[in-house]
Amino acid sequence: MDSTGIGLDNIRTRYRMLTDRDVQVIASRDYFTVLLPLVEIQ
Repeated sequence: MDSTGIGLDNIRTRYRMLTDRDVQVIASRDYFTVLLPLVEIQ
């Protein structure tokens, strides 16, 4: 199924507002993984 990528762009934008760490995307022919940095709430 094709995707527009809007959801992934939204995740990246929101994480940029919370932290300086990047969201990592690992995509292959067989799987798609998104690694999100932990955010510490103080």
